[in-house]
Amino acid sequence: TVRSSLTMIIYNKSLALPPQHVGIGEIVNMVSTDIEAVASAASHFHFLWTGALEIIYIVLLLIYEARMSSIWPIIVIVATLPIQLYIGNKVSHYSAVWIQTSGERLHLMTEILTAIKLLKFYTWEVYFSKRINEIRARESAAAASQILSRAANFAMVFAVPVLGAFACLVSLQINDPAGKIDPTLAFIVVSLLNTLRYPLLMMPLAVKSCSSALNALSAITLFMQRPQLVDCRKSVATKSDPVGKKGIIEMEKASLSWGETASPILNNVSMHAYPGEVIAVVGTVGSGKSTLLAAMLGQTNLPQGSIRVVGKTSYCPQEAWLINSSIMDNIIFGTPMDRARYTKVIDVCCLGRDLSLFAEGDQTLVSERGANLSGGQKQRVSMARSVYSRSDIVLLDDPLSALDQKVARTIFEKCIKGFLRDRTVVMVTHGLQYLHKVDRVMLMGANGVIEYGPCANLMSIPGGKLRSLMETHVDISAENFSYESDESVQRYNTIQIPAEGNPLLDLVSVQVNEDARIMNSELVDTDERVLQRISQLNHGIEVDDNTLKQKAEYDHLTTNGPYHVSSQLTHVPSFARSVARNELSVLTYRSDCDDEVFTTDLRGFQRRTVKTGPIVYLRNGAGGLIVSGSICLLFFAVHSIRMALDIWVKTWTANSSGLSSNWNAVIFGIFSVSFSLGVALRGFLLAKVTAAKGRLLHESMLTSLLHAPMSFYDKTPLGRILQCASEHQGDADDRLPDSSLQFLQYAPLAIGSLIIMFMQSDWMLMPSVAILGVIGFFILILPQKSGALRFVKIKDKVAKPMLYSHVASSLEGLFSIRAFNVQERFRSLTLGHLDETSTWETASQNIRFFVALYIDVVCSFAIFACAYWFVVQPPSTKVKSAVVGLALANSLQLLVFVQWMFRMLEETRGSFRSIRELQNLGDNVTPEALFVISDNKQPDESWPSRGEIIFRDIVLRYTQYGVSVLKQVNFKINPQEKVGIVGRTGSGKSTLLIALLRIVELSQGKILVDGVDIHSIGLRLLRSRIAVIPQEPVLFLGTVRSNLDPYNESDDFAIWKALAAVHLDVIIRPMQGGLNAVVVQNGRNFSLGQRQLFCIARAILNKSCIIVLDEATAAMDADTDQMIQSAILKNFARCTVLTIAHRLNTIIDSDRILFMDAGHVAEFDKPLTLMNNPQSMFSMMVNQTGPESARKLRQFAEEKLAREIAAEKK
Repeated sequence: TVRSSLTMIIYNKSLALPPQHVGIGEIVNMVSTDIEAVASAASHFHFLWTGALEIIYIVLLLIYEARMSSIWPIIVIVATLPIQLYIGNKVSHYSAVWIQTSGERLHLMTEILTAIKLLKFYTWEVYFSKRINEIRARESAAAASQILSRAANFAMVFAVPVLGAFACLVSLQINDPAGKIDPTLAFIVVSLLNTLRYPLLMMPLAVKSCSSALNALSAITLFMQRPQLVDCRKSVATKSDPVGKKGIIEMEKASLSWGETASPILNNVSMHAYPGEVIAVVGTVGSGKSTLLAAMLGQTNLPQGSIRVVGKTSYCPQEAWLINSSIMDNIIFGTPMDRARYTKVIDVCCLGRDLSLFAEGDQTLVSERGANLSGGQKQRVSMARSVYSRSDIVLLDDPLSALDQKVARTIFEKCIKGFLRDRTVVMVTHGLQYLHKVDRVMLMGANGVIEYGPCANLMSIPGGKLRSLMETHVDISAENFSYESDESVQRYNTIQIPAEGNPLLDLVSVQVNEDARIMNSELVDTDERVLQRISQLNHGIEVDDNTLKQKAEYDHLTTNGPYHVSSQLTHVPSFARSVARNELSVLTYRSDCDDEVFTTDLRGFQRRTVKTGPIVYLRNGAGGLIVSGSICLLFFAVHSIRMALDIWVKTWTANSSGLSSNWNAVIFGIFSVSFSLGVALRGFLLAKVTAAKGRLLHESMLTSLLHAPMSFYDKTPLGRILQCASEHQGDADDRLPDSSLQFLQYAPLAIGSLIIMFMQSDWMLMPSVAILGVIGFFILILPQKSGALRFVKIKDKVAKPMLYSHVASSLEGLFSIRAFNVQERFRSLTLGHLDETSTWETASQNIRFFVALYIDVVCSFAIFACAYWFVVQPPSTKVKSAVVGLALANSLQLLVFVQWMFRMLEETRGSFRSIRELQNLGDNVTPEALFVISDNKQPDESWPSRGEIIFRDIVLRYTQYGVSVLKQVNFKINPQEKVGIVGRTGSGKSTLLIALLRIVELSQGKILVDGVDIHSIGLRLLRSRIAVIPQEPVLFLGTVRSNLDPYNESDDFAIWKALAAVHLDVIIRPMQGGLNAVVVQNGRNFSLGQRQLFCIARAILNKSCIIVLDEATAAMDADTDQMIQSAILKNFARCTVLTIAHRLNTIIDSDRILFMDAGHVAEFDKPLTLMNNPQSMFSMMVNQTGPESARKLRQFAEEKLAREIAAEKK
């Protein structure tokens, strides 16, 4: 089909584009909206030439029957053609504007939704709501103008036959010597001109459809004309290479840039790497480390020099990318299953313990964007993928930064130095402690390589850059350190083996036996012990078997509507273990519903009872149900004038009115003008009302999205939300007004024709009742009783969002797809999704064809019955020809108008399915707490002025029966105190930040900030007074200024000062525009580290007295990390600073250390005090870093204490 073909063309092109030309929102919009417009035009196009032929044929018949009188309706038709042409051009113009602005809005919404947590941290909801509403205002105005233009065109279509008939009949009366009109001729003229309505109606519709398709094709053409990525690498072996040897990387004086016209980022790069070597790449933020790896993958331009890469590559990105499939699928990634290798990879990547925490083991479904895994888990799964592949070259982009030191060192030794010892490894890292253990080190600086060679050689250079860096920051020990093996892997007794064939090619779905999934062999004695333990862990909530069954009832409230899925809780022992270990973020259960597997998690929605549907749509906004109902009645009232016209023709030609012919003509003229004005008025009112309701739906949806809890985004696929924002909102703006306008025009026509038929004779009751029965059946009975219709609608509604989510996910992981060379497999996956959508689309069309055939048969029966009755009448009946003409003229219209009425009814019903999705998203998503509270109890503008934080008996769980992630947490942070927060993975470190900002509401306890209970104030006030520097930095499309100070609260001097504090001013000043320099989508014109510096500059501008850093320097090199710590010390000296970190040197100079363990506060004291206690968990963690590192950390802590004592003496 056209839809499938264009989707594959766009998808294939996107796989071949350079990264700077890939806009996820833009491409998803093309796949969901533009392609739909082209597919629609493919069927509507034929109305252009068939309509023209039909008009010519009708005009010729009119000339043949009416002779000279036919010139007047022809004049009316010709006179209105320029007006219709003008209206058609306006429709095309407004359609183009509407498509452009809707693309802008979707582009921005995509950025917002992918960084919604950061948006909540910064309380930027109001700013981005304003930006979206500004675009939306232009989009809505264009949509409303488009509908108004279309309504004006419909008014012309319905007015032309009436005015033409009036002109022709008056001419016939004038030309007749007796001043009479032959009834037969009159109804032939009326019938021909009524028949003219269909081509006049369809041609503008076809013009509009083709115009929209041309605009869409124009956008697609521009997209297809973008230059494709050219792989600049050479992969040919040379004579000097060992025979059959692969895994060779050689660069000779290479200059690298992102784009043909862009300035080189790296210049004169020369390096080499061979099998069995580990090359470490280090350097400052923005020095081009990731660009170097991208060049090895062939993702950059090569203005000069050469790059030679011999062998297959695998890649682990800095920001982990996972597919929406099982953990096992993410690891094997389409390669054949090797049981021993798979088990070993899980071991060396330290994933065994994590898998044992999931009830489904490695069959746990990874949700979209990996929302149900922690950052460390995502990174290790991503690394396991690159390790499991049988590639010759493994490229690792800083994979260890997201891990705690113990896990990172274990992976380095067991995986990078052990499992990968025969392969070529190039690893970007900020961990200087690993450099002595690699073969060569590449130190990057501005525009290129500063030093390159073995670490020992570089360290021997007097005054060398690496030597200086290592002497200042290194925290390694020359001795070997020990690491613990992952015993949980050794306890696994079964690992599933997939069926033969390529699993990723088979839609990335691995078929496994139910009894062959990874499971921990530990057993829990009885269910009673399990339930008792769960109750204990959930702090007093009684949990029994019924409780678990209630919890398993899952209300799948997504943008595709509520699905009520009953899930049985399986693997109760695994569930209990997961609760006990307190490291479970999401549990998955499986249930069958219409042969579909739905995956649910603990953080489900509370179901709300807000109703949705057509009545709610009509009732809300734009005058409510009264105005909406009045407009619907107006359509029938206006058509009653049309019925009066037909009846008056019979009266006029039969001379039964008792009035003169002139008065008959005058009354007909009054009816004609009244009908024309009424048609224009009803269309104008409907366009205005639907435009207002479309704006209301968007406002409700946007408000709901911006204020939805994070649990909503953790479980709702981005593709489904984007489908609501694009396709469903497009239906509300365009499809629903158009289809409802046409339905309300044809329904009175069809019903009026039946009424007129029945009025001509009692015998016409039977066919009229038959037609009315068909109408009632299709409107009232069929939608509720037809299982096929309901089944197809549900399937189609699920299939399309899956396609859009897959496209968006593929674009996010473009680097990985190319690195593993799995483009063909992902194309096959896309074809699978297209087959699914095409199947249900075809089924839907077949059902529509059956309905059309059924209606045609019934309407033909009615026409036959009408004609047959007049034929069989005896001559003595003396049926008047005017009666016969009126009945037949109206019966012939049934074939067109009943058919079109049902078609528009189906379109309207389909549009209301979109309305339901928008209403669900706008009304049925439980929002966060009040964003703003207006009362006298709110703190003043100076709050918080000291920065005191008190956690009192805090218990936090995500759902009523969920895991208690924080358990009876109590501590007090003094004003201006600097606190380092550490702990193992899953200990609850980041959850403290979530609790402090009320991202998740407390289950028990109270948090006080400067004596104010944070639950008594609005979210905007709370979050705006706490500056957060997140682990995953994000920049939005806009300018440098808008990304730092969106509310324009700071002047240029303050912004430049903040940039200078993080050394970004030297990067921004040379850019065109300075503070107004362009930031592209997702900040791709800045490195990850530079984006993190932007986040720190934001915190400086925030001027809050409470600062929270959540692994803020994990992606930083040692120099930048030290620079950032100095900037924090200088700019936040009088602030309370909470620092969550894996790097102990980052938090060792804190006033106190808060050590979290399994949701409890295990230790909270000065760093030196904790290190002096051999039994301290923090002391043990310090010792695990190695003797030399532990010594330096202790030295830092002692110097910190000495400075404090000296300051107290002063």
